[in-house]
Amino acid sequence: MTSSSHVEKSSPRDSSATFLAVVGAIQLAICAAITIVSSQFTFEGPGESRPIFEMVSILIAAHLVYLTGVWIVLHTLRSNRLTPLIFVIAVAMRLALFPSEPIQEVDYYRYMWDGIVAKAGVSPFRFAPADLDFDSAPDARSAELQALVTLRNQDPAIATIHGRVHYPELPTVYPPVSQVLFAASQSVLPVGAPLFMRVMAIKSVIVAFDLGTIISLSMLLRTLRLPTAWTIVYAWCPLVLKEFANSSHLDSVAVFFTVTGLWLLLSARSQADPTRFPARLLASAIVWGLGVGAKLFPVVLFPVIAVYCWRNWTLKSAIIWSLAALLTSAIALSPMAMIGNHAGQSSHWVSSSWDGLSAFLSRWEMNDLIFMVVEENLRPAEQSTTVIPAWFAVTPDPFRKQIVELCATQLSMDSHRVPFSLARLITMSVFGIIAIRLCWLVWRNALGLAEAMFLTLVWLWLLGPAQNPWYWTWAIPFLPFSNNRAWLLMAGFSFLYYLRFWFQFHPTALASFGGSGPTFFDFVVVWIEYVPVLVLVSMNWCRQSVDLRRFPRWCKDSQSAPSKS
Repeated sequence: MTSSSHVEKSSPRDSSATFLAVVGAIQLAICAAITIVSSQFTFEGPGESRPIFEMVSILIAAHLVYLTGVWIVLHTLRSNRLTPLIFVIAVAMRLALFPSEPIQEVDYYRYMWDGIVAKAGVSPFRFAPADLDFDSAPDARSAELQALVTLRNQDPAIATIHGRVHYPELPTVYPPVSQVLFAASQSVLPVGAPLFMRVMAIKSVIVAFDLGTIISLSMLLRTLRLPTAWTIVYAWCPLVLKEFANSSHLDSVAVFFTVTGLWLLLSARSQADPTRFPARLLASAIVWGLGVGAKLFPVVLFPVIAVYCWRNWTLKSAIIWSLAALLTSAIALSPMAMIGNHAGQSSHWVSSSWDGLSAFLSRWEMNDLIFMVVEENLRPAEQSTTVIPAWFAVTPDPFRKQIVELCATQLSMDSHRVPFSLARLITMSVFGIIAIRLCWLVWRNALGLAEAMFLTLVWLWLLGPAQNPWYWTWAIPFLPFSNNRAWLLMAGFSFLYYLRFWFQFHPTALASFGGSGPTFFDFVVVWIEYVPVLVLVSMNWCRQSVDLRRFPRWCKDSQSAPSKS
C-alpha cells in the first residue's frame, strides 16, 4: 500500500512473515489477557471495583501492536502470501476472546430475551420486557403475555436474562433480520439451558458473521485486484475484536451484508454488456436490503450506490437496483410495524410499533463531539443539566433562548426537546450535503465506490448524537480503500469511551474541580478522543491535495469500474 501499484516480488530473505507472526502472537497474548481481566466485569460485580483504566490501557496497547502489523503488511511487496497467516491468527484471537466476560456491555441480554420471546411464538416487537411485571391479575393478561410470564418464572436463566435487559420499559429496537438470528441462537438450546450456554449461543452467531466479513472482504479485494492481506485492517483490529468476540454486538451481521453486497456489485462489472442487468447486481441489492433488515445504517449508502450503477451501467439498472434494495428493506422491516397493545388485544398496523426506535433516535446521546457542540450552542443556560457550563458554548444565551422559544411555539414542542431536535436537523442537513457531494464525486469517477462508502459511514458516525465505538466498526472494513491512513487511529482513540463508566462509578471524583465525573468526560475526555484524529486526518488531506504524487493513494483507481462513457 505504499504506492499506487503493488508489485508481487519478494526476496528469499524476506522475513515479513516472521515479523508478522511475532506481532500476531503478541496480540493473541493480549487477547488472552483481556479474557482474564474481563472476569472482573461480571454483571453482579460492583462497578467501583472494575479495572476500567487497566482495561482501556490494555486495549490501547493492543491497538499499537495492531498498527505494527498493518505497517508490516503495507511494506511487504508480496503481501498476499501473508493472508493465510492473517486469517489463522484472526480466528485464534476470536477464540481467545470467546469465553471472556463482556466488558461494560449488556445489549446481549436484550438479544437473548428477544430470541427467547420469538422462540415462544410471540413477536418481540409486541411487548416491552417491563410488561411482564405489569401489576394485573393473570386473567387480565393476554394469553401471549401470560405465556411469557410463565416461561420466565419456570426457568432461572430466562428470569436472569429478563431482569438484566437494558431499558426494559421500551420495546426492542432491533430489526427483524437480527431477530431471526436471535431466535435461531436460542432455539438450538435445550430446555432449561444455563445462562452461559445462552450467552455462548448468541456470541457464536455474532462471531460467525464477523468471520464471514473477513472472507467477504478478502473476495472484494481480490475482485479489485488488490492485496488480500489488507484484510488485516479489519481482521486484527482490536475494536472489532472487542465489540464482537467480547461484547457480542449485533452490528457484525449488518457489516457482513454490507461488505458482501459491495463484493457482489463490483464483481458484476465483469459482465461486458452494459445494457443487460447483471444477476449479481440484483443479488447485491437483495443482500443490502437484508443488511438494512439487520440494522438500519446501510440504507444511507443507497444513494451513492445508485449513482455508481447509473454511471457504470444504465439509468434503468440504477432504478432496478434501487427498487430491489428498497423493496427488500421494506419486506425485511415490515414485522416491526405489527404490534399489539399492552392489554393483549389483537395486533394492528400502527406507528407506535416504532416507539423504541423513535426514543433512540429522538433522545439518545452518547460520546458525541460535533453534535454536542451544536446542541450546547442551542441550549439556553436555564436548561443546562450540568453543574458547570459548557466551555465551548459561545453563542449568546439570549439568542439561544429566543431560538428555542420560537421553535417550541411554532412546532408545539416541549422547549427542553428543541435543542436536541434542532441539532439533529442541522447535523442531518450537513450529512445530506456531504452525501450529495460524495455522489457527485462517484459520478465524475473522482472517487471509488468503496472509498465513497467509507466516507459516508464516517460522516454518519461523526455527525450523530450516539457515537458508540461499535458503530465505528461499520466503516472499518472499508478503511483499506481510504486515501487517508490517519483514520487507522480512530479505533484506538475510541477506547477512551469506556472511561465514561469509571466517571459514572466515581461521580464525585472531580468535585474539587467544580464538576462531576460524567461532565468531565463529556467536556474534556471526548475532545481528547476525537480532536487528535480529526486534526491528523485534516493535515493529511491538505498535504495530499497539494501533492498527490508525494502522498500516494492506498490503492489505484482499480476500485472504480470503467465508465460506460
